[in-house]
Amino acid sequence: MSASPSQRAELIRIVGRIMTGDYAGEEEADRLVAEFRAAVPHPRAADLIFWPNDEFDHDPGPYPRFVDTVVDYAADGRVAAVLVS
Repeated sequence: MSASPSQRAELIRIVGRIMTGDYAGEEEADRLVAEFRAAVPHPRAADLIFWPNDEFDHDPGPYPRFVDTVVDYAADGRVAAVLVS
C-alpha cells in the first residue's frame, strides 16, 4: 500500500492524537483507532500503538516513521509471512 501525502499526513495526525490523548472521550478515541486500523494493511497496527513489539521501540514519535512502517507493511512482503504462519 502506498499512501498519498495527504493520507500520510492524516495518519500521522491520527497517531499523534491517539498517543497524546488528544480526544474528547472514549468514543472519539475508538473512532480514531478504527479509522487508523481501516487505513493501513498491518494486521496489528493499532495494537502496536499501545503494545509495541520488536518491530517498534515504542517510540512511535516520530510518528511519521511509525506510520511509514505500518503503511508499507504489505509492500515489503511481511503480509505473506503472517498469512502463512
